[in-house]
Amino acid sequence: YYIQVNESKRGRAIGAFVVSTIIIWLCLVINNISVFYYDSSGYWEISQNFFAGGKFHFDASAFTLRGYSWPLILAVLNGSGAFDMCTYWFLLSFLYGALISFGVANLFETILEKKLGIVQRCVFTVLLLLFWPGLFTYPLSDMIAVFTSVIAVYFLVLLYRTESVGRLLLFATASGVFSDLALNIRATYKYNIYLGIGIIIIIGFRKGIKAGMVSLIAYAFGILLMAFPQVYANYINYGVVSIDNPLSYWTNNRAVYLLYEGALWPRYETYIGDNVNVRPAFVGIDPIISAIFNKEGISLDIASSFTIIDYVKLVFKYPVEFAGVYISHIINCLDLRYGELYISEFGERYLVQFISVAVYYMVVVDLYIKNAKRENAGIRLNFDC
Repeated sequence: YYIQVNESKRGRAIGAFVVSTIIIWLCLVINNISVFYYDSSGYWEISQNFFAGGKFHFDASAFTLRGYSWPLILAVLNGSGAFDMCTYWFLLSFLYGALISFGVANLFETILEKKLGIVQRCVFTVLLLLFWPGLFTYPLSDMIAVFTSVIAVYFLVLLYRTESVGRLLLFATASGVFSDLALNIRATYKYNIYLGIGIIIIIGFRKGIKAGMVSLIAYAFGILLMAFPQVYANYINYGVVSIDNPLSYWTNNRAVYLLYEGALWPRYETYIGDNVNVRPAFVGIDPIISAIFNKEGISLDIASSFTIIDYVKLVFKYPVEFAGVYISHIINCLDLRYGELYISEFGERYLVQFISVAVYYMVVVDLYIKNAKRENAGIRLNFDC
């Protein structure tokens, strides 16, 4: 029975992978974007250097701002500039199709303990392409970082469900690899590693001291295995032996700097159109938070000198104002009108907005119905997850 269930799950994943790859590839071909801007252009240009002259070489000086891994993945997908765009699009579709079908979908199926068919898995792909097409059509790091982080969590879930020492070793190592890959792609995912260590300590040592030590060592090994090239680059560029994303060294306190920007800018868009009166960085500034920062003498130049404690104190000093700005953030996140990311012309996206609201509504209704059914059966649904 165990083998039959897993073969069925594997079959659904393979079927969804084939269909999702075709759907993503068609989306890339139809959009036909081969000119990149700003961050996407930066990743693309770095990727061209790995196989320059027909031989692989690792230039540490190229990774002063961005981690090595996403440009390296792009270099493999585009043949370091040798492949035509159609080939690159197909290989990129292959990668994203695999990550969605074998990683993300399997995680949800495992956690929810509910079979996800091929159609359900593919609908997820279609919704991603509908809401955030720019994250697929441009070589940006946002989507790949999310997927690798999710897969790292998936291996932690598998770690929890196995009793085999060999599988503990395999799953913990794999989780470490993908955890560091997410960090190397996006600096924000550094805290995932801390979370992963905490989960492994809790899960592993509940299975015994031996299992706990094996899991922790394997997780650390996976992190170091993936981080080694970045450790070398950080030492060459900044004189530090660290697995950190190099963006961490551009400010004294990157986390607080991002909190400052996030509070001040409830919405950020990038404009690439012909209107000279619109700046490329099209930023919406919250007037209330701006007034608070001016009153407290906080500017963009000194925000990075703040600590997390300083920021928390500021939030408690102005709780209503900060609650308002974060509610505004949630609303803006739900308003998916510019999924292409690089905007050539501003306009309404009523269809996409309607579909996104409809999806949120169906999710809420589905959770309510399931909760009602469980309550009727004497079981309350735990929403803590």
